[in-house]
Amino acid sequence: LSELLKNIRPLAIEGSSDVDIKGVDIDSRKVGDGHLFIAMKGSRGREEAAEARHAVSVLGAENEKMVDTSLESGDLRTNLIYRKVKSTPTEYPRPYARIHKKPL
Repeated sequence: LSELLKNIRPLAIEGSSDVDIKGVDIDSRKVGDGHLFIAMKGSRGREEAAEARHAVSVLGAENEKMVDTSLESGDLRTNLIYRKVKSTPTEYPRPYARIHKKPL
């Protein structure tokens, strides 16, 4: 993580930056093993995280942290931070018809 942080100059660092992280993604389709995925959600972020718990596990990720924040307008947002801990099973991604018929 400390190597990645050199390139983005964060305003603040919470916790240790001496953690093995290979990348940070905001596009769930591109998350690789050892990467963090940041899902930027609205005010229902924590509820959505709870609803997606099984799918997240099946796809090889774990929830690292949930960060509540607010916009200048006062609107609440939740950033969900996931760590990709194992490879996605080969049957994923699935065609839309199959997802619709049998969601995770």
